[in-house]
Amino acid sequence: MTRDSVFLALKNKICYTGIQATEIFPELFLNQNAFLFVRFRVSKSKTLSLISIYSLAALSSMLLAYAEIAFLPQCLTPFIVIVAFVFVERKKSFSLSTLWANLLGVASILLAAQELFFGSIEGRLLSGAHLLVYLMWIVLLQKKETQHYWWIITLSLLQVAVGSVLTNDGSYGLFLLLFLFSSIWTLSLFWVQQVQENFSFQENQPLSAQSSFTIERNETSEQNKVSPSSKLAQRKSFAKSGICFQPGETWLTKRFIFGVFNNILGAAFISAFFFVLIPRLWIGSGRIAEAQANAIAALGTLTGFSDKVQLGDIGTILESREKVLEVNMFHEETGEAIDVEKYTSQLGYEEPYFRGTVLEVYKEGGWELSSRILSHESEFSSHWEKQGRFKGQFLKNEVRQEYQLEPIGTEKLFAVLPFSSGWTKDANISSSRIDILSHITRRYLVLEEGNENTNHRQLEYTIYSPAQIEEKHRRYLPVIDESPLLWNDYTVYTALPQKDVPGLIALAKDVASRGQSTTDQLVITKRLESFLRETGGYTYTLKMSRKDKTIDPIEDFLLNRKSGHCEYYATALALMLRAVGIPSRLVSGFKGGEKNLFTGAFEVQQRHAHAWVEAYVDGRWILLDATPATRAESVKNQGSSFSSWANFKEMMKSFWSENVVSMNYSKQTNSVYKPIQKSITEWWSSFSKGEIDSQSLFAGIKDFFLSPKKWISATGGIVSFALMLFLLVLYFIVRRVVPLLLRLLKKIQQQKNSIPPIKVDFYERFSKLCASRGFTRSQSETQQEFATQAVQHFNADLAAIGSPAFPQELVTSFYQIRFGGDEIQEPQRNLINQLLTQLEQQFKKN
Repeated sequence: MTRDSVFLALKNKICYTGIQATEIFPELFLNQNAFLFVRFRVSKSKTLSLISIYSLAALSSMLLAYAEIAFLPQCLTPFIVIVAFVFVERKKSFSLSTLWANLLGVASILLAAQELFFGSIEGRLLSGAHLLVYLMWIVLLQKKETQHYWWIITLSLLQVAVGSVLTNDGSYGLFLLLFLFSSIWTLSLFWVQQVQENFSFQENQPLSAQSSFTIERNETSEQNKVSPSSKLAQRKSFAKSGICFQPGETWLTKRFIFGVFNNILGAAFISAFFFVLIPRLWIGSGRIAEAQANAIAALGTLTGFSDKVQLGDIGTILESREKVLEVNMFHEETGEAIDVEKYTSQLGYEEPYFRGTVLEVYKEGGWELSSRILSHESEFSSHWEKQGRFKGQFLKNEVRQEYQLEPIGTEKLFAVLPFSSGWTKDANISSSRIDILSHITRRYLVLEEGNENTNHRQLEYTIYSPAQIEEKHRRYLPVIDESPLLWNDYTVYTALPQKDVPGLIALAKDVASRGQSTTDQLVITKRLESFLRETGGYTYTLKMSRKDKTIDPIEDFLLNRKSGHCEYYATALALMLRAVGIPSRLVSGFKGGEKNLFTGAFEVQQRHAHAWVEAYVDGRWILLDATPATRAESVKNQGSSFSSWANFKEMMKSFWSENVVSMNYSKQTNSVYKPIQKSITEWWSSFSKGEIDSQSLFAGIKDFFLSPKKWISATGGIVSFALMLFLLVLYFIVRRVVPLLLRLLKKIQQQKNSIPPIKVDFYERFSKLCASRGFTRSQSETQQEFATQAVQHFNADLAAIGSPAFPQELVTSFYQIRFGGDEIQEPQRNLINQLLTQLEQQFKKN
């Protein structure tokens, strides 16, 4: 029989007699109400705790699905969460037995093992993540005790941790903040619920066990009737495990909620602080890092930038807004920032061209590297090395190009030409030098041999280029390089598949001979470029289709479709140049970009991928671009909705990738340790020399808050930490120091306003006489009490002078002067002094 049924039966039985139950057993029914109240409170907090735990499980699986970019199996978790909460927790109509849970656990391990050993490379990487999801389902569907809830929370954390390895998307970092809030809130609720359940028994004890007083009941007095609510208020509060139990008071107060929120903020800032400062000496080295790089490489490589490219490859990425490059340029001597578009315009570019892969051989609708040129690269490399081209002896009038390359799966680097040398900033690369492949006819950037694992992680590098172009190159702008062309290389750059493109050869010769007859190769190249770009009736499109599959794709483009994207135009121009005897090659890279409104950096996205041609004219390589101008409009339209919000998201993604996913000791040194050390050194130097004034200080603060790029930097971290520390100190001052100072000021003011104590000479004389006999007044005694004690202590001496009550009479006169503000008559004062003299003589006799 339950306790509730006992209460109900007793209440019904008493009600039949017509007597109020609470009048006969007030304490019993008080405890019944208290018991029901406690049970309701515990039930309510437990429901909130369960909702939070189940929601955390669903959130973690959705984050894993977001990181993996896959629907199954993670997206089934919210459905299982709802089923488990309704049927396992609330209705308790279904749950997995221990046997079934174990069997399903074994099945989950086997399924994950199958993905690990027999699945794709991607499946091997994700098998562990899926195993966590399967185990989460099993725990959710079991009948739960306290440890099961801890398992759900732990599995949720593990899923989020695995998800962070699978993505470098900045939005995942924002979701992590949401998970941080949810997890701390859930743990707080779960802890409160556990404490309530552990100590609710103490709240249900009889009053006699909680209070030492008894309640006297007067049956005839209405005011003494027991009210359960009033009796509940008489129950004593008690403290357990850091919580004060106050009967009748709710637990989830505003103070509790704000306390949890403060803990979340504190946890976020403290964890970020230690994340930034703890050296990452182990990341990016060893077999684990190599295996991880290889696994990520299998997840995808940006097409169009390998040693072999088929027509149409670049077209697959021209609609993507994924960031590829972040570019900043500075004047090497002054350190002044340079606008990327203005600098490239001075070099003769209509837009910034970021050169990447250079390809020489065309075969069956695709381009590849020439084995003949590759075979003698090392010969020229040593030649240029001796000339000091890679020694880092940079001229002061050079431009420093700083790049941040996203992991796109290629060892090729991108830069604006011409360039002289370059260096990487990654300490994990075996050599910081960037090789500029030194064959004078084919120079592009590539990492040194042995650095292949950098292909799939973010890389920062610096390239140096001339600030101005020599005057002799003005006619040929934009000029890529000036160098002699060897005969062997000439045959490579003029080679044509004669049988495959007869129509192209005939068209090229026809276009080259139009207009005034000339042998000027520059004029001929411009004619061919203009024909494809403007006068030939060709259009730009990303939609690929072939009208005649029996002929070469470039012939079908030139003679039939007359519509395509940049790869087709570049291929057509390169082959048409070769058809009239002008050496040429195809180059793939990126053209254009836009300035990020938040960071101020020039950003290049996948949609800016482009292909163009370099032709050898009059002893120099020049850039030609046959793609129609409508290409620029197409790229612009794709980014027309790229708003400030999109810029902000891209900034967050870049920040997450650079400062969280790719954080290593080298970046910590360059971005955190050295800037902090430099800032402190400069500040101390300026402070010691007296160079810091309020004007310069406010100017620095204003510059920081008006430069969003500085917010996401080491300086921003320092400012954030200093601001949080300042707010914490300010909070402490407001809560603790200010009240203390107010009390102190009040006390001082009271002392100033108080009347200074009036000294009464005859009372002071009496006190000294008593002290000479070892009798003094204690701090807790009043003067009147002291006088009464003196009468008893000096009874014989006082009788000898004929005044047994003299001390009391003396104190009465003292009170009149000290507190009453009265003045006693001179005869009375003389009498008191006379009696004091007699008492003093009496003390000397004894």
